[in-house]
Amino acid sequence: MGSRIDDVTPSYYVEHLATFAVGRQFGLTFPADGIRKLKQMEKNSAIWAQPLVLRFRQNGVTVEDENGDLVEQFPLELIEQPTAHVSSDPRDTYNNILLFIVREDTRSKRSSTPTEMHIFQCNRVAATEVADDLQWYIRGQFRKVRPGRRNSGPAQVYVPPEFLQYPTDEVSMHGDNAELFERDVNTLNRCFDDIERFVARIQSAAFAQRELEQQAHRYRTAQRRDKRGGPPPPDPNGILQMRAQLPIEPEFVDIFRKFKLSFNLLAKLKNHIHEPNAPELLHFLFTPLTVILEACHWGLGRNIAPQIVSPLLSLEARELMQNCLTSKESDVWMNLGEAWRTPPEDWAGPLPPPYRPVFVDGFAPYGLPEQQRPPPAAYPAPLHRGESAPPVHYKPYPRDRSVDTVGFAWHSRSAVRMCRLSFCFFFPVFS
Repeated sequence: MGSRIDDVTPSYYVEHLATFAVGRQFGLTFPADGIRKLKQMEKNSAIWAQPLVLRFRQNGVTVEDENGDLVEQFPLELIEQPTAHVSSDPRDTYNNILLFIVREDTRSKRSSTPTEMHIFQCNRVAATEVADDLQWYIRGQFRKVRPGRRNSGPAQVYVPPEFLQYPTDEVSMHGDNAELFERDVNTLNRCFDDIERFVARIQSAAFAQRELEQQAHRYRTAQRRDKRGGPPPPDPNGILQMRAQLPIEPEFVDIFRKFKLSFNLLAKLKNHIHEPNAPELLHFLFTPLTVILEACHWGLGRNIAPQIVSPLLSLEARELMQNCLTSKESDVWMNLGEAWRTPPEDWAGPLPPPYRPVFVDGFAPYGLPEQQRPPPAAYPAPLHRGESAPPVHYKPYPRDRSVDTVGFAWHSRSAVRMCRLSFCFFFPVFS
């Protein structure tokens, strides 16, 4: 049964990063070992940050989802070494980390949960404060901890004010090409960011599933050794079970639409993208696309990509793909179906509705989708909402202009990172 986050119990919004088995056989004994292993996972783009809530109670620590539903709970007497790891290195994505160890419950010989280390990124609260609060709770000094929430909760969907206030007349809407150019670059960057996060989430599910399989193996081994029946089976709930779940169908739909938008934007910006250029970025996109297609078939039991109609590919995007894809990439593209290679000019039947993406960070470049839009508001027109040819008053970007002049954030290092995903990803066999 879910419980709402109250103003009495100390609670903290966090993101679960990893859970590791602790022991010499796992090469992990101390908090520093957990940070080292986490950084290695981060290098492999294997971390999916799962939003959760930590709540401290006098009998234990509960882990809840954002709706207040219980995910896992740890008795206080089993928790040790609450540690904060704070970094000022700008290269560290996760720089405000809380970790603690939950010992195996040796009070019962029938325990099936090994000693584990749980690692969280703290949001809007210092990890040092959370670690100190947890230490006070472990010592039973509850009054030393300030009650209530320590942060303002999950980020809300954010629509940049400059887009909410965008003029509606055609001249002002399209007159400032530099602003439109920068918007397209920012949108493409966020497509790449969301795609990278999505693959990291899939990979995290694979790692969690592997750990669950190892737990199940230990359980079966203990059962064979214990004539009295052995320990109870592993908890069917918990953090690992939650992390082992793949994205649901609407999430796959959303990421496939962002791939199509990326193809359109690459074609639109191809004359201004350098190091890497548009064809190179196109190749990089097909690496995570292949991974996500496999995960979709694996998780949903079917390939839903051919059903994704909006946004339609522009003529320029189709031409770019026809000219630049390798034979293997072209096979993947052809298997995606007509909706992935037919421009609006050739589309039979009514044109699909415009695609208005909302990104993980809340950025909504073309305004919110209809069900989320606060009327009345004026937004830039979505890219390729019905025609792939530019409007008559459209002025092309200056040919001598480079994306470097407006800060093309997803540079070659990030491109290489996305490319590397294919080498570290694996699909375990699910039982």
